[in-house]
Amino acid sequence: MLAFETVPAEKEGIAILKALDLLPASVKCWISFSCRDGTQTNHCESFAKVVSEVTEHPKVIAVGINCTPPKYISSLLRSANSNCNGKPFVVYPNSGEQYNVETKSWSDDKSTMRSIASYVSEWKELGARLIGGCCRVLPEDIRAIADAVLKST
Repeated sequence: MLAFETVPAEKEGIAILKALDLLPASVKCWISFSCRDGTQTNHCESFAKVVSEVTEHPKVIAVGINCTPPKYISSLLRSANSNCNGKPFVVYPNSGEQYNVETKSWSDDKSTMRSIASYVSEWKELGARLIGGCCRVLPEDIRAIADAVLKST
């Protein structure tokens, strides 16, 4: 199983599909996109459209969202739910904090943001089958996510 992560653009997703065609039939993967808001990849393309394209490939067994603030995940899942060709979603957002290049510090106090764990039930209902964390998601956050997954099972 291969994981292609933090893919920002449709063009890169298509390049991954072409590379998969060169590998043995037994090789499967998921492709996870990074998104700028509740509907678009970081390259300003429709997440739903990109999901539709990559999930048509037989070696792609899941599609995901990572390195994206948690507040956008539900909207992204809703936008692509009917376009995923029956394949599950993989979701591992970042903490939701933003890096300020001028001050070289993280902004948005994490204590005022909704926890990733609080989204677990909603994301599962929207098709997420693997839920975790990415940048600045701490071990205690992962523990809370795991507990929420177990409670919602």
